[in-house]
Amino acid sequence: MSMMVLRRSASRRPAALLTLAALLAVTAHAAPLEEDISLDELLSSPQQPALPVQVSDVTRKPVQTRIERQAERRPDDDEEQPGSPDCAFGSGGRDSLCDYSNPNMSVLMWRSSTGAGANWVGGPPEDADNAKDGGYAFFETSSMPTDEDGANTESAMLYSPEMPSTGAAGKCLKFQYSKAGLSVDRLRVLLHPVSDDERDGSTADHRDDIVIWESDSVDDQGWTPTEKLITSSRDHTIVFEAIPLKGENRNYRGYIAIDSVRLTEGSDCADECTFNADTCTWTQSDGDDFQWTSARGTTNPKTGPMRDHGSSVIGGTAGGYVYIDASHPRRPGDKARLLSRQLPATQSSEPMCFRFWTHMHGSGIGALRVLRMVGDDEKVLWTLSGPSGNRWYQGQVPVTASEQYKIAIEAEVGVDDLGDIAIDDVSLTPGVCPSAPQAAAPDSSDCTFEVDECGWMNPGRREGLDRIDWRRITGRDALAPRTDHTLRSERGYLLQLTYSDPQRPGEFAWLMSPTMEGSERPHCLTFRYYMDATIPSTSGSQVGSIRVLAQYRDEDDDLMTKPLWSVRNSQNVRWSYGQTTVDIRQKHKIIFEGMWGRSAKGAIALDDITFVDGACDQEPEYSMVTEGDCDFTRDSCGWRNSTTDSDEQQRWRLATEDRKPRKLEDHTLHTSEGYTYFDAFNTNKKDAVKLRLTSPPLQPVDSERLLCVSFWYASLSRSATATLSVVSQPVPAEGQEVDPDDEQTLWTLGAEEVDEEVTWRHGEVQMDASRPLRVVFEGRATDFGFALDDISLRRAACRIRPAEADPSRRDEDDDEDNTVRQEV
Repeated sequence: MSMMVLRRSASRRPAALLTLAALLAVTAHAAPLEEDISLDELLSSPQQPALPVQVSDVTRKPVQTRIERQAERRPDDDEEQPGSPDCAFGSGGRDSLCDYSNPNMSVLMWRSSTGAGANWVGGPPEDADNAKDGGYAFFETSSMPTDEDGANTESAMLYSPEMPSTGAAGKCLKFQYSKAGLSVDRLRVLLHPVSDDERDGSTADHRDDIVIWESDSVDDQGWTPTEKLITSSRDHTIVFEAIPLKGENRNYRGYIAIDSVRLTEGSDCADECTFNADTCTWTQSDGDDFQWTSARGTTNPKTGPMRDHGSSVIGGTAGGYVYIDASHPRRPGDKARLLSRQLPATQSSEPMCFRFWTHMHGSGIGALRVLRMVGDDEKVLWTLSGPSGNRWYQGQVPVTASEQYKIAIEAEVGVDDLGDIAIDDVSLTPGVCPSAPQAAAPDSSDCTFEVDECGWMNPGRREGLDRIDWRRITGRDALAPRTDHTLRSERGYLLQLTYSDPQRPGEFAWLMSPTMEGSERPHCLTFRYYMDATIPSTSGSQVGSIRVLAQYRDEDDDLMTKPLWSVRNSQNVRWSYGQTTVDIRQKHKIIFEGMWGRSAKGAIALDDITFVDGACDQEPEYSMVTEGDCDFTRDSCGWRNSTTDSDEQQRWRLATEDRKPRKLEDHTLHTSEGYTYFDAFNTNKKDAVKLRLTSPPLQPVDSERLLCVSFWYASLSRSATATLSVVSQPVPAEGQEVDPDDEQTLWTLGAEEVDEEVTWRHGEVQMDASRPLRVVFEGRATDFGFALDDISLRRAACRIRPAEADPSRRDEDDDEDNTVRQEV
């Protein structure tokens, strides 16, 4: 079994240089490998195999010839030129596949439709132009193969018309796509070389296909435009491959759709370059020591690549790259820079991913760097030095900037002339990506977990911080998910919260980052998480929780733990996306806390942790953690206790395994502890004891005048004297005491107004938060009391829940009672 427990020491083996695309090619090969293959074996393979397509090795039916495909075209459809890959798939209520076709080898089919038929046959409710009567092509992902012995039963392929060589400058493929539904996995675009045998009707051979694009988002909303530069020296077709999920989720409805396909000049893909014809929009710097050089292959077998990256993958003789020539008259330390065009500032929460391929072979290799340039300010985002073997490797790094910027690729000459450094196939695309290889990311804790844990670790048992561990395992060894997020493969690695059968509710594990330097500028932490109860408990979905914490020491050297992000009992059969802002000035560590709930069996996992510059929006929105939020799982989160009882025996307390009232489980995860309560059964007094639980001071937020206090409560008493109230308390000026007359009771409920069953109920109340305040929960009782859990403070309006807790309604009822008495 390919499984290991995270280290408990800071020692690390040297990080391997990792090629994500090469791993994807190996681990997602069409013919599943039954034997176990270690990651070291994958990395040691000297040849990069052909990229995968979803075709099994059974006998295939012959594909249609190009003439046969075009003969099926509707005669009245003159929307696009015959033989052109451009297609809008219809308009005005009329749909068409143009010259696109389903191959006979596939038993799963694409079809054309319009938004008007979305509820009838499937697909999105509108086309990419937001027209309900507009056309598009789609694949219903819940479709099942009609022939289990068909050549391709795992995906639906849509072929474009056959096209000639793109030329050195390439072509820019533009299209829009939409995905939705529980049965959706992904959409891929393949470049398929066409042979003479295939034109004559022979079976298409997809072993030489190249995956040129793949959707990596978990759940797209609406239509998403994208573009990709393609180059081919051979006749070829473009194949859109829609891949549904496997397993039980395949039964759920879903669709993958495309629209507005166009093929334009290669220069239209401004942020991609293959260096086959020129350097595209990239320019040589005037402030460096020498220039990058274009080439097709090295003239020295001891340094430099034999050929460009593209032809090293698919063969052939066409293709170029750029490199630095380290021979005379170069000197150690000389630098050459290649500059991108001026790029627009990135939007909040929308980083870019810069990808490229590099070849660093030779005993005298110096260093390669990627820099972000904003005016005169330069920051190194990625750097790698020394030889890395005689092969192409992929590098990638996330890029953000609040102003216009440029990207610089800088190569530095090493100790001798055997130090040629080459780059090829650069691209800048929307979306976050972990820095790779890990060794190239300075001061970063990015991690895909494909090679190791990148310095993230479980705390030692002696520290007593947690009870169980996070483990690095393959998808094949996981209960769920069955594939990692990075490679989407059973052989890909992820981190999973350890599970024992039966699992004790409330057990948790910490995953701690290396110590990170504080910064005056915030950072955005992004990651993928998975949480699902494979067998829910009888009390409902209580799989557990994931929290992101920041741990640091304040100015008094006290150890502080600040919650940043929290999701509990999330149910999703796919990887989900999370992100939060980290704004810590001191040295700190980031902690992922996973905790099990009461579900009979479940899965909690992490993958692809990435840090990028700048603040970001909270994702998902409900993961927001604000000052005063508390689930009482570990402590009282800064809420403090006060009482009118002179001997201070009566207080709000945290429920524990050994001490809890009425055998009440907590609301958060249905564990045996993790809430607060007061119990006044030993008072022997006639007057009710008043017990207060007070929040930390809450400062006003610009433009947000209202605060919604949401909480869960349980009544432990049936006495008429037992009440629970929510009070708004202004924060007094420094040195002054709180004036009780300034307090306002906004929510109050008596125990006799609650059903006799001891269970959790939801409460809400709105407060004016335009000035500093504290929230106070005030309990009164002569016997037993109330319990509280899951207090949430959010800047929004809300109404009083339940309605009978409204004090104004209570006053109205009292007035009516007084009126009745007077009439009597």
